[in-house]
Amino acid sequence: MAIQENKSLASFIVLGGLLIAGFILQGVALANVIENNKPLPVDLSNVATKDDVNALSTKVDNIKVVVPDNEKINDLWEDLHKDEVKKLKDTAYDDALAELEDNNYKKLVDYLKPTIGEDFDVEDVDVVKYEVNVVNLDLEKDEDKVAEVNFKLKVYYTLENGVDETFKKTVYAKAVVTYEKGEFDDVDVAFTFE
Repeated sequence: MAIQENKSLASFIVLGGLLIAGFILQGVALANVIENNKPLPVDLSNVATKDDVNALSTKVDNIKVVVPDNEKINDLWEDLHKDEVKKLKDTAYDDALAELEDNNYKKLVDYLKPTIGEDFDVEDVDVVKYEVNVVNLDLEKDEDKVAEVNFKLKVYYTLENGVDETFKKTVYAKAVVTYEKGEFDDVDVAFTFE
């Protein structure tokens, strides 16, 4: 038992001596800095060079920032400008529908010809569903107002080859309605179908 206590005491003395030696060495180093006004040596091998910084800045230029589509912000924006949004949506729908119906659905017929053939007549077109999205409201009054009108259409048609039957086809149409410089009387409607 006495041997173990001596070993513990010896270990304690050695550990204490090491701590005291460490404090003395730190004190000597600090005294050297204070006395000679010299900084301690610094290892510069891990410091970034100009090329390292330039390489990082090139990588930063290629980062794409993704902004999430925040539905609450869109709802707040539409609520804040609800009168302007309503007018643009209503007018864009009316203008898109008028363009679709123009010349007995000429744009729609031109789209259908490659799949149905040349000899058919459109009997009726029902708008099953539609959605209007504001692309640009032009609150500054110097840009174009733009809205997208998405239609789901049921097209009823007959063939001119003697078959006395009405066929129907579902067609999806997208109209991009642009009002030049925000003026509702200067409108352009571009359709795509699928």
